[in-house]
Amino acid sequence: MVKQLITWKLKEHMAANKISVPQMAVKLGVSENAVINLRKSEMPRVNGERLNQIIVALNSMRKKGKKRIQVQDLIVLTFTMDEADEARIHES
Repeated sequence: MVKQLITWKLKEHMAANKISVPQMAVKLGVSENAVINLRKSEMPRVNGERLNQIIVALNSMRKKGKKRIQVQDLIVLTFTMDEADEARIHES
C-alpha cells in the first residue's frame, strides 16, 4: 500500500462545521455525488477556481466563532521519517 503524501481534509472541516453534503452541493452548484467524491481523503483534482469556491463555501457556512478556513487547513502534507530525511538531504 502506497502512503499518501498529501491528505485532503474537506470531510473533517465539513463535519466540524456540521455542513451536509446537500448543503455543500447547493453552495458549489454541483451534484451531491460530486461532493461525496470531493470528500474522500485522497487529494482530488481541483483547479484553482474550484479550490477557491470550496474555501469560500466552507467559510460562509462555518459555525459562528470558528476560525476562518484556509487552503493550508484543507491540504496537509505528511512525510514518513524516510521521506523527511530524503527532503533534508537537498537543503542547504
